[in-house]
Amino acid sequence: MKLQIIFITLACMIQIKCHTIGSYNEIGTILRNLFQEYSTADCTIYANDEEVYKSFPFELDFNLSKRKSSKTYAEKNANGNIIVLNINKQEYVPPSVFCLTELQELHIQRTKFRTFDPGLPIAIERLASTLINLTISDTPISYLPEQIGRLKRLQELKLLNTSLTNLPNSIGKLSSLVHLNLRGNKLISLPPTIINTHSLQTLILNNNADLRSIETLSGRSNLKVLQVDNCHIERIPLNLPKLTDLKMSNNSLTDLSNIHTL
Repeated sequence: MKLQIIFITLACMIQIKCHTIGSYNEIGTILRNLFQEYSTADCTIYANDEEVYKSFPFELDFNLSKRKSSKTYAEKNANGNIIVLNINKQEYVPPSVFCLTELQELHIQRTKFRTFDPGLPIAIERLASTLINLTISDTPISYLPEQIGRLKRLQELKLLNTSLTNLPNSIGKLSSLVHLNLRGNKLISLPPTIINTHSLQTLILNNNADLRSIETLSGRSNLKVLQVDNCHIERIPLNLPKLTDLKMSNNSLTDLSNIHTL
């Protein structure tokens, strides 16, 4: 009954919103945002990080001497707050993860997010002031929310085998991003705003079979490593003066006229 009331309420909110904008073109985005907000944890109910991680539906291993990437573990700082969290092969990622106050590294493997849609939760923005490394692998995520661009301290982003189909324009706001690995997804193109990631030095796009163009990378003055194996690229980008490592095997290159600009 409660779920039915929720859906009726959402439907009314969508109808009002669509009437306001005069179009139903944004109905998918509106519905997605409403569902995401409904799935977001209330962080005010937790007094500290200990209460947060004790709410998780799984145990954390804090023994650093036996830490393995195949386990679900965490590392604390001197204040007793979690700074590294690795979630592996659990039933789902609890929404309260985004309530951790000093989390610097978040690694998620083979564990689904508990949301109504297949995107990365918008609550990721709660980690904007602390998160430096975000790795998600073998976990279904079809899109990233625009809120990803608020992670100003993020230096390393790895989304591996997630079925990601596109990147939001806000990816260009990741001013500290140095390493971006998007191997094994379903990307078709890169947003033009990626040119704004001025700190980016390593970009890995291997095994995105539908990716046809990377020309938006032209002029990336700081890019040093570019790996684009097993894609469908037809042309290489222009003017990458600091590039020292280029791998583009098994593509559909038809024009190498830009190679002298690398």
